[in-house]
Amino acid sequence: GLPVGSGVRLFDANGKLLLSRPESAKPHETESVRTVGGVFTVHGHEYRFVLWRSLEETEKALTRLDAVLFVLAPIFLLLSIVGGWWLGRNALRPVDEITEAARRISLQNMSGLLPVPPHRDELQRLCLAWNEMLMRLDASAKRLTQFTADASHELRTPLAVIRTTAELTLRQDRPQAQ
Repeated sequence: GLPVGSGVRLFDANGKLLLSRPESAKPHETESVRTVGGVFTVHGHEYRFVLWRSLEETEKALTRLDAVLFVLAPIFLLLSIVGGWWLGRNALRPVDEITEAARRISLQNMSGLLPVPPHRDELQRLCLAWNEMLMRLDASAKRLTQFTADASHELRTPLAVIRTTAELTLRQDRPQAQ
């Protein structure tokens, strides 16, 4: 048999109805239907057929789907906003920690290193490279501080001798120029 809400009609070449299934099947004028038709020939006689299917069940299903989507769309939108906010916040937490650690680093405190995230990604490579640079800068700053201290110590004795000599020279009586 044919599915519920569908039918077939067969006509001869003159348009006389030869077959209609179901028997009383003729779509109502107000009903939405989809039709397909064609012509075929058997033993030299031409026939025309029309297959039709009511769209009423399809329209009911679409109406129910509209109602479900109308209710679910705002819920999914809210869930996606909350989920996106949560994911974004958690994804950027290591960046916030690194930023705070970087702010604590100064010329006087270059030994502080950035926290290295456990995941093998760009952020981890960036932190490792940054920490290597900080260690090099710290070593350079320590060498510069040591050099300055050594130079200061080395210059104290000659400067003290020069100063003492200058002061003694200034205290001595000098003959009057004529």
